[in-house]
Amino acid sequence: MHVIFHPDVTIFPDIFSLGCFFLIYAEIHYRLPFFPSRYYRKEPEIIADAPTRLQPREKLPVLLIVKDALLFPIHFIKIRVIITDSQNYEFESEIQIEEKIDDTYWEKIFEIEPEETLHGTCTITVEMHFRANGRMRVCINDNYRLSNSKPFTTHFAKSPLPMAADYLTGDLHVHSNYTNDQLEFGASIEATARLAKSMGHSFVGITDHSYDLDDYPDNFLKNDPGLEKWSAFQKEVKKRNAADETFVILPGEEVSCGNQKKENVHFLVYNNETFLPGTGDSGDKWFRTRPDLSINEVVTRLSESAACFASHPEATPPFFQNLLLNRGKWHAPDYQQAGLHGMQIWNGEEVNSDASLATWRQLLLQGKRFYIISGTDAHGNFNRFRQITKPLLAMADLANWQVFGSHRSLILHPGKATTNSIAQALRAGQSAVTSGPFLSLHAQSDDRFIAMGSEITTLAAQLTIHALSTEEFGPIHGITVYRGDLLNQIEEIILQENTFANPLEITFELNINAATEQKFYYRVALVGEIKNSMRMQALTNPIWHSPVDI
Repeated sequence: MHVIFHPDVTIFPDIFSLGCFFLIYAEIHYRLPFFPSRYYRKEPEIIADAPTRLQPREKLPVLLIVKDALLFPIHFIKIRVIITDSQNYEFESEIQIEEKIDDTYWEKIFEIEPEETLHGTCTITVEMHFRANGRMRVCINDNYRLSNSKPFTTHFAKSPLPMAADYLTGDLHVHSNYTNDQLEFGASIEATARLAKSMGHSFVGITDHSYDLDDYPDNFLKNDPGLEKWSAFQKEVKKRNAADETFVILPGEEVSCGNQKKENVHFLVYNNETFLPGTGDSGDKWFRTRPDLSINEVVTRLSESAACFASHPEATPPFFQNLLLNRGKWHAPDYQQAGLHGMQIWNGEEVNSDASLATWRQLLLQGKRFYIISGTDAHGNFNRFRQITKPLLAMADLANWQVFGSHRSLILHPGKATTNSIAQALRAGQSAVTSGPFLSLHAQSDDRFIAMGSEITTLAAQLTIHALSTEEFGPIHGITVYRGDLLNQIEEIILQENTFANPLEITFELNINAATEQKFYYRVALVGEIKNSMRMQALTNPIWHSPVDI
C-alpha cells in the first residue's frame, strides 16, 4: 500500500520504493513510518539546472523546476545567476519571477545572454529567492538539505561539437516528466529539447518507462485503460517536431519485459506506433512482478517503422531490486532474438563498458549483425546527478554519472531528418557512439559508398576512417582498426596509430582484400584524453566484408 498524508508527507513503502531503496533519485518527501529523514523538508523540490556545454553564439538556458508545490505552495520571487570564468571574472543577471506556485510540477527556462568574452569552463551559481511557510528563503542551485550547493560547470565552447557533414548527434536514452512515479521524474520535453539544442545536439530519444506511460496523469499508482498519458506524449512530440525542423524528438518507450529467465529487463523501443505494456517491475501491486510481455512478444508487436535496442543490458540490478521487483539483466539467449537491432553499449557511465564491449564483440564474431547505440539514462539531470546514497540519511551530487549528453550517438543522415528517417538509420547500423570526439567509418568499392552497418561484396575495397576533436575534448591519442574473422571467430588489430600530424583532425585510408570463402567485419575504436575523470572515446559500428562470385 502507498499512502500519502498531507501536508506532512509520510509514505508507507510500496514494493517499488523498497526495491529501489538503495538506488533512488532525489525525492525528498519519501519517508518511512517511525524513521526520521535527514533530507525531508516541508517544501517542494526546487531545482535549477544548466547544460554542461554551450555551443558558440548560443544563449545560456537556465532551467528551474519546482515539484510537489501542490503539497507545499511557495511564492517564487526572483533568481540571480552568477557566471564566473577561469580568470574569476563574474557576470551577473537578475530575473524577477513573482509567481505563486501550487502545482504538482512547474518549470521555466530563463535565457541568459552571456558576454562574448566568456569562453572555456565557467561555473554557474543560481541563487533562488522564494517565500515558503511564511518566511523568506534563499537557496543555491537546489533546496536539498544535504546537497553541497556547489556551482554548475558549463563549458562555453569556442568551436561547435566536432562533427562531419551529413551526420547528426544526440542522446538516445532520456526520460522526460512523463516518467513520474514514487521516486523519479524528469524535465519536460520542451526543456529537454531546448537544452539539448544549446549543447549542439540535433535529436534526442525520449524513452519514458512503460509503467509510467500507462498511468493516469494525476495518479502514478493507478493504470489508465484509456492511455491518456501515452496519447498526450505522442501528441506533444508531434507538435514539437512540427514547430522546429532543426531538431527532432525521437519518441520512444523503455519497455519492461521478460528475459529468458522471466525476469524484468528494460528494452528501448523507438518510433513505434502503439503502446507496449510493461508493468512487471512497476511495483504497482505487491509481489506481482511477472513480466507482461517477453522480449520476443515485444519484438513481434513492433511496427515496421520502429527500432529496438537492449537497454543497459550488462548492468546487474541491485539485490533488493532483483528480490522485490524481479529485475534482471540480459543474457546470451536474449541477444539472439530475431528482430533485435542491437544494444545500448554506454549508459552515461563507464562501470559496465568493458562487459558491454565484450558481449558485443562475442555476438559479432558469432556472425550476428548487431549494432550499438549510446545514451545517458538522464532523468532531467543536465549538469549533475543528484542521488540519495543512504536512504533517509545522505545525498550526493554525482559527477560523470548519467548526465545528459555525456555519451551520445552519431548518425549518418544526409538530408532532412524525421522520426522515421532517424529510426531507419538506427535499424541499419549507420551510426557510431562517442563521449566526445567524432569518429566515422565507410568503405569504397567500385565507386560505391558503403556506410557503417552495410556490406562489401567485392574482393577488394578501401576503408576510410575519419576522426575529429577540438580543444574542448582534447587531442586524439589513438585509433585502432579491428578485423573480425567470422570463420575462425577471432578479432585482430590490423592497424593501430598513436602519432598524428594533427591530433584534432585525422583521415586515413586502408586497402583491404578477401577471398570469396572469407567473411570479415571491420570496426574502429578511438581513444582520447581523460577529461573531468571521464575517458574521451568513440566506437563505430562494423562494415561487413563477404565477397561473392560475380
